[in-house]
Amino acid sequence: MMKKRSKIQKHLAKMVLAALLCTGGAHCLVSPSVAEAGSYVPVSGGGTGVVTVSDASDPIGSATPRWGLIPGTEVIISSMKEGDPVVSPSLSTIKTLNITGGTGTKDFAGFYSTTEDVAGHTVNLSGSATIGSLYGGYVDGAFSANNNNLNISGDATTVSAAFGGRSNDGAVNGNTVTISGGAPTVTGTVCGGLSMNSNATENRVVIKGGNFGSIVIGGHTTTGKKATDNKVTIEGGTITGNIYGGLSENGTAGAANNNTVTISGGTITSSSVVGGKVNDGDANGNTVAISGGTIGKDGYTTYIRGGNTSGVGKSASNNTITIAGNANLLGDVYVYGGTVQPDDNSTAANNTVNILKSITLKGLYGGIAVETQSYGNTLNIAAKNVVTKDLNAFQNMNFYLPSDIAKDDTMLTVNGSNATNVKGVTFGVAALSGVKLVKGDTVNLLVNNNGLTTDDTLKTTDSATLAKETFLSANSLTTDNKYELSISKKGKDTIIATVDNVTEQKADEGGSGEKAVSIPDVLKSPVETRAGVVTMINAGADLLISQGMSNAADAAAAERTEGDAAAAPRAGGFAPFAAVSFGKLRAESGSHVDNKGIGMNLGFAREIENKSGKLLIGPVIEYGHGSYDSYQDSGIKADGKSSYWGIGVIAKQTNDNGFYYEGSLRAGRTKSDYNSDLRPGLHVNYDSSATYWAAHLGVGKLEDIGHDNTLDYYGKYFYSHTGSDSAYLNGANETANFDAVNSHRIRLGARLTHALNEKNKIYGGLAWQYEFKGDARATYSVSGEAPSPSVKGSSGMIELGWQVKPGKSPMTIDLGVTGWVGKQRGITANLQANWTF
Repeated sequence: MMKKRSKIQKHLAKMVLAALLCTGGAHCLVSPSVAEAGSYVPVSGGGTGVVTVSDASDPIGSATPRWGLIPGTEVIISSMKEGDPVVSPSLSTIKTLNITGGTGTKDFAGFYSTTEDVAGHTVNLSGSATIGSLYGGYVDGAFSANNNNLNISGDATTVSAAFGGRSNDGAVNGNTVTISGGAPTVTGTVCGGLSMNSNATENRVVIKGGNFGSIVIGGHTTTGKKATDNKVTIEGGTITGNIYGGLSENGTAGAANNNTVTISGGTITSSSVVGGKVNDGDANGNTVAISGGTIGKDGYTTYIRGGNTSGVGKSASNNTITIAGNANLLGDVYVYGGTVQPDDNSTAANNTVNILKSITLKGLYGGIAVETQSYGNTLNIAAKNVVTKDLNAFQNMNFYLPSDIAKDDTMLTVNGSNATNVKGVTFGVAALSGVKLVKGDTVNLLVNNNGLTTDDTLKTTDSATLAKETFLSANSLTTDNKYELSISKKGKDTIIATVDNVTEQKADEGGSGEKAVSIPDVLKSPVETRAGVVTMINAGADLLISQGMSNAADAAAAERTEGDAAAAPRAGGFAPFAAVSFGKLRAESGSHVDNKGIGMNLGFAREIENKSGKLLIGPVIEYGHGSYDSYQDSGIKADGKSSYWGIGVIAKQTNDNGFYYEGSLRAGRTKSDYNSDLRPGLHVNYDSSATYWAAHLGVGKLEDIGHDNTLDYYGKYFYSHTGSDSAYLNGANETANFDAVNSHRIRLGARLTHALNEKNKIYGGLAWQYEFKGDARATYSVSGEAPSPSVKGSSGMIELGWQVKPGKSPMTIDLGVTGWVGKQRGITANLQANWTF
């Protein structure tokens, strides 16, 4: 029994060591402490501990609502029915508290202190637990509550309120509340970080699902301090309370600056959605971004504000509101860039409201303050059929004609009962990508049937100037239609834009003072990424089947002989091996792509004797990550990152006469991105991912040629398949459809290994490789088919290496370097290791 246990321990040790090599270091591992209901488990020692409470019901006879993990002399976790707080020798001893069940009404501070900071703790609530207010970290005193996390999941969890971190007199920074699952319920406040008497900074609330009946706040201070850089992210769920990125209440020295509310899903019937709100201070630089979900409710009023202050002589400036995508607005919705209340001697300036989709509003406002204190506020409209009952407090109005605009369409309509005063407003217009208007067409930019009060001569921004200052994209990779547009007033109630001229400019024509580039190179560059990814995947195969497979064989053989080559063979188990390579390779693809990165293999190998010799088998995990730069002859340069991970299996039969046969099979997922200034004024980027699978077959012979020399000559075939993908090209108005890439390679070569002594070997080798295909093809939705970069052709390889077994160490190390010339160029350095015990 003891012998079997020893063998199990040995294999566990091997697995740990193998993982450590690939992760680059070792960490102290401490077994978690788990306390189930009804048991008392003291926790001692250093490291990181985990405590699980399976029953969080109200403690019997406890009058203190905030019980949890607090400083003391020992840790005792019970069923939470005894009335005693849970104590620990140091809050650094235990970092995670899991609550999986229980029904109670008392407030619960997962980590609680009156004598020290509470920092870096996590509370996870799941299962069927129902409790009062829940805090990730709670400080009752002047200490800080920083970087604590509260995670609530599951459909059956109910909490009265949820706080990532709270301090009564200290700061709260970097705390997070994450709520996920189908339908967890929080009946009261959800707050990333709450400080009663200090600042709240960089706290977060992330809501992915659930039901919420009260306020949601990223960071909150209640006595006039600063709430800055806090964030609320809503991806789902139902929320009926107000939403604030940052909230500073009371006091006279508060601020709510640089806070963010992002909404991409969910149903929100709140009366207020505010980036930053302060009672007496500045509310500057806040953001509200709505790209999805339903905001408002029929018969109800909702206010969306970037920044809002009630202080006299304060500022609500430089705030931004963006409404785009699939956002659905219901009921009476008012949008304010910045608001000061009262507005006397306060400033609301340089706020921006972006309306990027067709919506209907009750009111649309830039900066609400007295007229002399409201300036620089901008409205950007990039959709047609936007409607509002009231429009006010903008000094700039820019209209970006969308791709679906047609002659005589209207972009913004004011349908209130009064005329709209736009005196002093500067108007601008530009065309977004895909617009198909012709010379002489007109578009209604602003219409109010009750009249528009304007300057005698409209103030306008030149369309070409406006286009250069925006995110406008080209019509396609190769064509950029240049629209010359003018703005004028039509009658008493309409401001229109007229198309004065349209110029179609091809990529290879250039512009005034601009260098022309060739259309083939523009189309080819985004496809080069695929050639780079194939090179990386093929490099992973080279690592696995050369030093990696050789290393696996050494590890398995050592396992069968317990590290003693002279010992009688035994029934070997799986032995761990690892391989790491670093390198830079250039793929000549008609232009060229330079890849720099790291590849890793972690596997377990076993050697099985048979009638002909021995069979090596084993599973393997592979990972690679790196960056690339691609270059076109015309000077176009692109760059990006690429990675892959996968699993596979290796097999090699080595006969007693020296002949061997080998193969491998791998599959996984690859990711890459792309960035390039393809031509003046056109920056393009995209993200792509695809599945891959690869295989190889090889045959060779090992010959002892005397004088401690072994010659290995071989022939090998490699195949890899990278799947197809489609990617939207940001910056160009089209989609790239990438075909699958198939690579077929053969390699013929030889390696000579010389044994210097029992512990040292050196080797060198030469090989010739030919790539038969390797074409990367793509078709664009507008620009058509792209030229195909290809890595087809011959390459030469030279390798040198040293295998050493240091002293009495159980590890064998293989250091090698491989150089390439021809179609594939560059150098890689390899490190392999195996262990025997």
